[in-house]
Amino acid sequence: AFGLLGFSGLAVGTIPGILLGCFFRFIAHVTSGIVFFGTYAPEGTSIWVYSAAYNASYLIPDAILASLLVPLLLKRTGKKNRPLPKKPPMNNT
Repeated sequence: AFGLLGFSGLAVGTIPGILLGCFFRFIAHVTSGIVFFGTYAPEGTSIWVYSAAYNASYLIPDAILASLLVPLLLKRTGKKNRPLPKKPPMNNT
C-alpha cells in the first residue's frame, strides 16, 4: 500500500499529489481489508462497507493533515515542487 504513494509524483502540484497518493493507498487498504480481514466484519454488514469505513476513518484525516502541513513545511524549508521535465526535441532524421 505504501508503495502506491509513489504515484503521487504523477500529479502536478503538492496537494493533488498528496490526494492521489492517499487515494491509491485507500484502494490498497480497502482491498486488503476485504481479502484478509473480511471475517471481522459485524454480522449483516457488507465487507466492502466495513473495510471502506474502517480505512476511511484514519486515511481521510491523514490526507487532510498532509494537505495542510506539507505545503507549510515546503514553504518553511524554501523548497518548491519540482517542475515536470521538458521533453527532448524530436530528432527527425
